[in-house]
Amino acid sequence: MHLFDHTALHIFTDGSSFDMPVRGGVGIRYVVLDHHGRTVNTCDVAPVGYELGTPGQMEIQAAAVALSLLRAPMPPVDLGQFRHISLITDYSTLAEGYRTYRRSVGDELFRDGPEGTPVPHARSWMALMRAVRAVRKPVEIHWVRGNDAGPHHEAAHHLARRSANGQLLPPLEPLEIEDAWELR
Repeated sequence: MHLFDHTALHIFTDGSSFDMPVRGGVGIRYVVLDHHGRTVNTCDVAPVGYELGTPGQMEIQAAAVALSLLRAPMPPVDLGQFRHISLITDYSTLAEGYRTYRRSVGDELFRDGPEGTPVPHARSWMALMRAVRAVRKPVEIHWVRGNDAGPHHEAAHHLARRSANGQLLPPLEPLEIEDAWELR
């Protein structure tokens, strides 16, 4: 699949995290292209942020929220006009993890081994996989280098910062030791 295909809904996502106090946010830009690959419409979303949001958690949450909003009563974009979804992120772990976890059906697959501990941000990964299944369209997640991501990703980045600096929801999951290390 070509990264900028007019038959796809392009979604640029970014997560942001700040300290003092620790908080995180997500930014989303939906992009519709014409047959020549030119942008014809964009829709920007900066949802409510989260207390204690870590960088990795917010990146995964941004993708989950972006897809979930497409199934809302008043979605930001009419999904019916697209064959598939191309989600673009500057967080390589999101693209790599999606390839690993997208066939997962239950929380046992979000563990390190059959008896292992949950993978970092397991709840966010599960929310993402539920959102992918709910959109009922093929979803691909593409990684782009942050500095090379272009104006749409830059917009998502600013939206994520706005989200983190606004009203906050409680933490997505209990802060664990590796999360606390990630915040240092």
